[in-house]
Amino acid sequence: MSDSIAVHLHIDRPETLPEGYADAISAIFDEYTTDITADPSLDDISGVAFVGTRNDIANALCLLMKGGTLPAHQFSFTVYEEPHHEELGTLLRYTPGVGDFEAACTNTGEVLRTFADIGEAIASTTDRTSLVAALEAMYGETEGHRRSTAGE
Repeated sequence: MSDSIAVHLHIDRPETLPEGYADAISAIFDEYTTDITADPSLDDISGVAFVGTRNDIANALCLLMKGGTLPAHQFSFTVYEEPHHEELGTLLRYTPGVGDFEAACTNTGEVLRTFADIGEAIASTTDRTSLVAALEAMYGETEGHRRSTAGE
């Protein structure tokens, strides 16, 4: 039996979408989820779906964009599934021209990093500067780092 979990969709800058896209996006989300709560601005649409549905929603949204011929038909979005049972949530972010980003997340869609992620960053660097750059790419610059390197 498959588990049902909460799924959320956020469209960046929905006010710039071409006419009809908001309805098409809502229809895609409706196809894969139930118990939908939709913000009319598409800032946050949430529903209940089977685990793994975020990929189906993302693929459908990318197909919608592929059918468009203008740059305005391209849009960035985030779709994430909340944590369930003992598992972390999973977030999928798509940005045209950049591609996909997938990561573990909290119940509010905040990206989490694991020890494995940090280990990969350490293993892929050869000096302190590149390690700091890799960690900042993962977490953003931190106040503590600015203080500790201010005198260097």
